[in-house]
Amino acid sequence: MFLAKRLMAGDEKAYDILMNSYYQRLCAYAQSLCHDQALADDIVQNVFVKIWVKRKKIIQTYLSRIICINPSIINLSTIT
Repeated sequence: MFLAKRLMAGDEKAYDILMNSYYQRLCAYAQSLCHDQALADDIVQNVFVKIWVKRKKIIQTYLSRIICINPSIINLSTIT
């Protein structure tokens, strides 16, 4: 969570950590979908640009989804 707070505050080092942690894996995944390395790189670069530009909204949305999903999982697990 600390990384998310730093990212929301505009900490470029936090952004670098995020990018260094996921860039290669995301490129590999994108390439498996589009079968074009250059296009995959472009797609992932665009994703990271959007993450930086919309970092506050993206993180808030992500955290809100976690909160919404967790009660559903808890309720489903009590049914079975």
